[in-house]
Amino acid sequence: MDAVRVPSVSAPSVKGDSLASARQPALAVRTRPADAAPGQGKRAFRADGRLDTGADASAVPMWLLQRLGVPIDRGTRRKVYSALGPLWAHGARLGMEIQCNGPRPGIGAVDVLVPDTPWSRDPSFPRPLLLGLNGFFDRSRMYIDHSREEFWLELPAA
Repeated sequence: MDAVRVPSVSAPSVKGDSLASARQPALAVRTRPADAAPGQGKRAFRADGRLDTGADASAVPMWLLQRLGVPIDRGTRRKVYSALGPLWAHGARLGMEIQCNGPRPGIGAVDVLVPDTPWSRDPSFPRPLLLGLNGFFDRSRMYIDHSREEFWLELPAA
């Protein structure tokens, strides 16, 4: 597998008591229902993804799953802990494709967390997908040199 360089974007970051800007690795993620084949499905949706090295799981907003027609497993509602503090979230299964190593996309179907918050339900509130340990980092190889703003990624084909 060949590694590809991941672009970074400037995003708000809290430093002390003030809001600053930080560079974050960002990926274009094509989302789809988990049972749709890669590259298939009229309901597929392209979203911005951010690599979150501190996240145990990947997280997506509720409005995205509703747009794709992906069911949320209401029986999995539990308290999770985020950088914003504790919040309630559900589980779901979602297909993710990230074009990385040639013509075939990597990742596949993953279990994700779905925050049960007002901003998660509101499509006008822009939030990137958070790509965490389970479902993303556990399926990839990465090189991160934040001081040089270099992020390299290698994914298996889905």
